[in-house]
Amino acid sequence: MRKRFQAGICACGDPVGRPQQAVSLRGRPPFAPRLGGFVGGRGRSPLRFAAQGYTCSACASWRCRVLFGRGRRTGRFRTIGYGKDLAETIIVVGHKNPDNDAICAAVGYAYLKNQLARKAAGAGEPEAVYKPVRLGPLPPETAWVLQSQGVEEPELIERVEPGQKVVLVDHNELLQAVDGIEEADIVEVVDHHRIGGLSTANPIQFINLPIGSSSTVASLLYRYGGYELPANIAAVMLSSLMTDTVLLKSPTTTQIDRDQAEWLAGIAGVEALEFGRQVIKSRGSGADLPVEKLVAADAKEFQVGDDVVFIAQRETVDSAAVMEREDEMRAYMKQVVADNGYRSFLLLVTDIIEEGSRFICEGDCSLIDKAFGIEVDVPGGVWMPGVLSRKKQAAPPILALA
Repeated sequence: MRKRFQAGICACGDPVGRPQQAVSLRGRPPFAPRLGGFVGGRGRSPLRFAAQGYTCSACASWRCRVLFGRGRRTGRFRTIGYGKDLAETIIVVGHKNPDNDAICAAVGYAYLKNQLARKAAGAGEPEAVYKPVRLGPLPPETAWVLQSQGVEEPELIERVEPGQKVVLVDHNELLQAVDGIEEADIVEVVDHHRIGGLSTANPIQFINLPIGSSSTVASLLYRYGGYELPANIAAVMLSSLMTDTVLLKSPTTTQIDRDQAEWLAGIAGVEALEFGRQVIKSRGSGADLPVEKLVAADAKEFQVGDDVVFIAQRETVDSAAVMEREDEMRAYMKQVVADNGYRSFLLLVTDIIEEGSRFICEGDCSLIDKAFGIEVDVPGGVWMPGVLSRKKQAAPPILALA
């Protein structure tokens, strides 16, 4: 016999908090099949229904559902049925100040997890629904590829509630994670960066590979698991593989990335490098962006001893146009350092065509000077030929000084 829930009692047996959602619908509600059968009213549905949801204070689930009906004659609500456990929502999220990989890898991995959940459920309802979300504005290239492939934009969120189940994608350091993550339930990590001191209460699936992008990692799971991969999702993941590896030129690029790029391109029906160039072109030079987006749209915090260093990267095909706004960028960087208490703010203006980056620094730049043997705090910054990767070339020498 199915357990009959009471209002105020979750499936786990603990008291629940205040109602979080209420809707009133005329006739049989569209969610009735998922809520299960009704008590009474055979063939004669009450005039109006209301579905009430509660959030459990113990497990933070949305599984407690009670269906009420308003009587035709009395107008009073009475309980007419109880819902089965609904699918639990697990969010899949990249890092703050998301780049293309943080969003596209979340989209690709969420699609895979939902496919696996449906397969496990068979003819029944999945126990969980994986929802990709983002922690900031869409980069121009991400907006372009999602729109061109007919893929819905992930919802923008600011924080997660206590107990919310979370899959971290393209990061594993708490400084870079969604607000509220300390009290959330991290259930998986899919990443390609250094391991930054993350700890969890329970064992989790932690996939971290030293390759060029998190989308490469997710694509490997599709390929070697033999799972269905639609052409539009393949294109989305290919876009971030190409941007994260700077068209396969970055020192982070491996043979695995090259192989997966060709595999994804075959499914998407495109040529990998040409598609990558289209993605890069869609972002423009960035020179006409608001200064905060120009400088900090792709930025991460790094803990260095007792200090925090903020490292941002602006990839462009026209670094000269970006550098025309140097004074404006430096003023903004100084303000960010003052507002957040960072030790230093390092900006990499990376020229994809010239294959190098110009280092610009504000704050205490002595750490940057020591890490690279340069004097970076000069007008125009310092050109660093061959430096294309924050992850592999810019951050490690600084972190080594901790």
